[in-house]
Amino acid sequence: MKRPVEGTILSVGRDAARAAQKSLDRGGDLSQLAEAVVAEAWAAVERSRDQMEVLREAGVVDAGGFGLAVILTAIAERVAGPGPGPVALKAEGGGGSGVARPTVVRPRGAAAAVAPEGGFGYCTEFALVGAQMEALEIRSRLGDEAEDDSALVVGEPGLMHVHVHTKEPWELLSRAAQLGKIERLKVEDMTAQHHEAQGRGAAPTVAPGLLPLAVVTVAQGEGFRELLLGLGAATVVEGGQSLNPSTEQILQGIEAAQATEVVLLPNNANLVLVAEQAAGICAREAAVVPSRNLPQGIAALLAFDPGSPLEVNRFRMERAMGGVHAIEVTRAVRDSQIGDRQVEAGALIGMLDGRLVSAGAEINQVVLAALGELPDGSVEVVTLYRGADVETEVGEELERAIRVRFPGLEVERHDGGQALYQFIISAE
Repeated sequence: MKRPVEGTILSVGRDAARAAQKSLDRGGDLSQLAEAVVAEAWAAVERSRDQMEVLREAGVVDAGGFGLAVILTAIAERVAGPGPGPVALKAEGGGGSGVARPTVVRPRGAAAAVAPEGGFGYCTEFALVGAQMEALEIRSRLGDEAEDDSALVVGEPGLMHVHVHTKEPWELLSRAAQLGKIERLKVEDMTAQHHEAQGRGAAPTVAPGLLPLAVVTVAQGEGFRELLLGLGAATVVEGGQSLNPSTEQILQGIEAAQATEVVLLPNNANLVLVAEQAAGICAREAAVVPSRNLPQGIAALLAFDPGSPLEVNRFRMERAMGGVHAIEVTRAVRDSQIGDRQVEAGALIGMLDGRLVSAGAEINQVVLAALGELPDGSVEVVTLYRGADVETEVGEELERAIRVRFPGLEVERHDGGQALYQFIISAE
């Protein structure tokens, strides 16, 4: 665990623990120890008002610290019996063996605070399973995302509970995933919570009956359209290479999704900026998962969970598409060069993740050469999406050729129905 940030639940807990130790050092009994702990806890809560700028501006105390003080008070009352009644927040008084308790405090409210530049960040909580290391080592491995706020790592090797406030939860979760399995993940946008608190009592801005979260994606070809809708996309905007939809068309797709929040999958490198522009001006809360081809988009959609928050889905979907390679087979529109080899316009070419890697007169030759460029051991499943102008028998022959050349691969075939590309191939 990192050193507590002053004014948080961590510093309240630390000060209460120090008070307990002092009481023990003085030879106090359990009742006196409980009274000292509670008195110092509430004093620390009061101090939090001036220790963090955001709390000072709002005129409030730290909510987490306040909650901890309430819990400690309840425990102490169980041990020592109830005090004579509410007293000042600094816990002065309390007489007898009773435990001092706070009055109800009604500050101006968190909504009075002004969000800092860049927002408050995200409250990120999860269980880390399987990491056979101590809390301090895990904290150091997670990096510095929480330097400006509180971070907590507690538990035993094999099962740790992590609570971090960070501006970049996806970076934190990426590091955590390298240490163990992430379970019971919760990511909450504290800036959105702040704005919601400011807007309480106002009329709702989103009509009832909308989906909480939906995916809007871009694809060309009836086969791809049906596949994406079947996997859970709410809207498929028609478009692709040489047929790029406009920002207005993507905005229409967002509205057609009928959702409060939207994930956008552009599925083409040329459309990422267009999707980001649409996300920035649409009336919904929208996030772009920058899929650069359809195999990446399909992998991302398979990771979509409509019951999880928008940012959690963005992280999961981006991570899912990172393990997918795309091979696109088309014809060269101009003379090109692969290393020392000249490729004439009109020849079949294979593009691996946007990079020209093979060329030839036959589809099988081009695809097998492109598959050979994949990193060793990186692929288990190959999925062939046949273009609109390719006969079914060509796909069947290509499948047989792949099984012979790469006997360890699992091969699947689908009709993509796309123009321009004889085959779009997913390798994962």
